[in-house]
Amino acid sequence: MNPFIPGDVDLIRQGKNLYSGSLLFADISGFTELTEKLALHGKKGTEDLTEILNRYFRAMYGIVREHGGINISSAGDSMLVRFSENSDSSACAEKMMTEMVHFENLKTDAGICRLGIKIILGYGTWTEFIIGDCKGAHIFLAGDIIEKMAAAEDTAARGETLSVRSEETVVLDDYTSPDLPDSSFIIPGTENLQGEHRSITAVFVNFTGYDAKKPPHRQIQELYLGISDIAQRNSGIVQMVDNNLVGGSRFFLLFGAPRSYGYDLLHAVQASLEIRQYISSQSVFSIRTGIDEGFAFAGAIGDSRSRKYTVIGDVVNTAARLADSAESDSIAVSDNVFRMSRNNYRYQDMKSIMLKGKESPVKRYLPIERRIDPGDSYHFVGREEELSRILSTITGENSVIVVQGGAGIGKTSLLKKLSELLIEKSYNVLYGSSPENSETNDLFASLIGNVSGMLESDPRGVRKNKLRSLISELGDPGGSLSKREVFLGRMLFSLSYPGSDYDSLPPILRRENLLDGICEMIRSCSKPLCVILEDLHNSTDMDILAVEYIARHLLEYSDVNISFVISKRPDERTLFNRDDVPIHRMLLEGLNSTASDELMLEILNRTPLENGIDTLIRERANGNPFYLTQFLLYLVEEKLISRKDDLWERTAQYSDEKLPGNVFSMIKDRQAGEAGEGMPEDWKRCWFQI
Repeated sequence: MNPFIPGDVDLIRQGKNLYSGSLLFADISGFTELTEKLALHGKKGTEDLTEILNRYFRAMYGIVREHGGINISSAGDSMLVRFSENSDSSACAEKMMTEMVHFENLKTDAGICRLGIKIILGYGTWTEFIIGDCKGAHIFLAGDIIEKMAAAEDTAARGETLSVRSEETVVLDDYTSPDLPDSSFIIPGTENLQGEHRSITAVFVNFTGYDAKKPPHRQIQELYLGISDIAQRNSGIVQMVDNNLVGGSRFFLLFGAPRSYGYDLLHAVQASLEIRQYISSQSVFSIRTGIDEGFAFAGAIGDSRSRKYTVIGDVVNTAARLADSAESDSIAVSDNVFRMSRNNYRYQDMKSIMLKGKESPVKRYLPIERRIDPGDSYHFVGREEELSRILSTITGENSVIVVQGGAGIGKTSLLKKLSELLIEKSYNVLYGSSPENSETNDLFASLIGNVSGMLESDPRGVRKNKLRSLISELGDPGGSLSKREVFLGRMLFSLSYPGSDYDSLPPILRRENLLDGICEMIRSCSKPLCVILEDLHNSTDMDILAVEYIARHLLEYSDVNISFVISKRPDERTLFNRDDVPIHRMLLEGLNSTASDELMLEILNRTPLENGIDTLIRERANGNPFYLTQFLLYLVEEKLISRKDDLWERTAQYSDEKLPGNVFSMIKDRQAGEAGEGMPEDWKRCWFQI
């Protein structure tokens, strides 16, 4: 078996969910401190830490297997092991304690480091189920014995072995674990990752309020899927499910590793707000969330038979303790997270508290909502000619219009205004967009999700009902759209359709059914119709081919008014190379002088800017409306200019050296504010990616 697949997965697949015997939870102390110290020694420190971690887990896994144990999960520097009733878990614990003599005085470049271990043995009955989907899956444990082990772990000291017992049984519900492939249990791209120290944002979501003796597996599965969807939508992952929490369990959401998508911290805060919104409609669980950011060790560790991609560092521990400290259905973020994101989110102060492992009270903040950038509120200017050409084309013939332009040139504003005018002309406008780091089908999930009225906070059950309602509202006399609901639901929204023929079909036929379903859904919408697809430069090659297929199919076989308007940045991929459908291409360039004048006056409250700075800003923005807006807002926010009577003039703080060298560094300065002061350059590279 793949060493990244947790033990017991095959047994659960075979229907074994109730277990009796003993569990061993081993938590090592000292690794977090060792991680922080060795991080200061660069590549050599990371290599040393990786070697120590692997040596430790090789030794412990070997002892576990020698005593008949099965490793169920590893969480950071801890492990959870199952023993049958015929195995002696106490002998295993004793030998593990003895083995620690080899790790009590480790000589490293950071000096002598001393590792310790505490072990909790639990005897009783518990359940094991699989939760998740094909994008990520985990083993979930529940039972009174799990609760007692979590409570004992809180009181155990280094070098101590505690035993707890429970005679309570676990009541099984009618939940059936999803049948998922092995790949679901492996974080993509991590199997061969070497250890590294990197900037991450850690989010812990604690959920309590359920009876461990009667675990509501179906609701737990729904909760996991909803939170996993939110994490993935914000470029994060659910790295771990941890059942070692008094009164409940927790999910560890990871942003910035194994891959950083830029703005990882902002993605994490946004995800936490969406999770709070998502769980507000349910009454089963109480949720507490904690967030911290910083450097941590990340990498695949273990031996040839049991490995895990893990993350270890003070940032992880702090996020977990912040979650423990939060009020019910609340979020607590660290001072670092607050400073790095306060220009993007509005916060409320929380009471500072002492956290385990900290020498002084820790500041906490509650994120309230995302701030609206003033640059998003200005009127549409300077694209009247392009807008008129697009409208004339759409109303004249069925066609495809490709609008191309660089970042910030005004594609989104143009399409927003176009949509407003088309609606005034009684057009039905369908809108979809490809997010950054888009995966296959994300564009069409956006399109169909918008048509059906899905919200990001909707649970999967609600999404399924909205998709089904849309199909019903569109009318489906031949039943062809209803037959393809399973493909739309499964491939776009990860919805479940037990008993369908989806799994029996090869991938190519699933794809064909999906595209035909999208075509049928668009064709069934009221006419005249315009489909706006934005940011196709983010789309995968497969989705771009799908857009060409859908547009050609609908334009060729439709006898009513349907047009497509597509926006993208310039890249090597050319849309619609063939001439079998009418194609109109438009390249957006910088605003002319008159339009720039109008935009600048609106931003500066109808007051002009002194000539020298006016000329400099125009030269640097080069007609790009987004860049022009950001430069002006930067001057105002940094108090480099002030309004005197009927003119904006430079202040005493102004100097040419204080102006960012380019728009990218200026945007970073606006977003980070004071947060960037004192940050290492490699941290900034991880954080600021535009």
